[in-house]
Amino acid sequence: MKGFTLLELMVIMTITLIVGTASFLSFPAFRSRNTLRLSGDELRGQLRDAQFRAISQDSSSKWGVHFEGVPNGNDWYAVFSGDTYAGGAVQTKSSLPSNLKFIDPAEGASKDVIFEKLTGVTAATAANISLIDNTQVFYAININANGLISYAKSF
Repeated sequence: MKGFTLLELMVIMTITLIVGTASFLSFPAFRSRNTLRLSGDELRGQLRDAQFRAISQDSSSKWGVHFEGVPNGNDWYAVFSGDTYAGGAVQTKSSLPSNLKFIDPAEGASKDVIFEKLTGVTAATAANISLIDNTQVFYAININANGLISYAKSF
């Protein structure tokens, strides 16, 4: 006789159900980590763009990125030209997705990364993003005194 027994079909269905349930339950974590990775990559790209604009002396000025850690709100950053964010011209402004926040700068604080004209160097600094509900999952962007932009991630 050819075919499957009822027991074999039940075992296959049980295994399929277990794998499907595990996949379904891990999807939100995967999506959150993917959002973090994409946001970190975008921010790193904005920093590199500001540095390139400073090196090429676009608008004949320094370029920088302003980071704002909003208390109980949606953190954001802006690319600007000029010596300071307050006195400069904002080119773009972007908000972090609602499930992410800055670790550095801290909540309620702000920070500017300003790249010098022609050289693209800046004071050594960092910008760190994490999941709101799990700060152990983060994307860290580091900028050394020579202007080298590097990153590390914990997921």
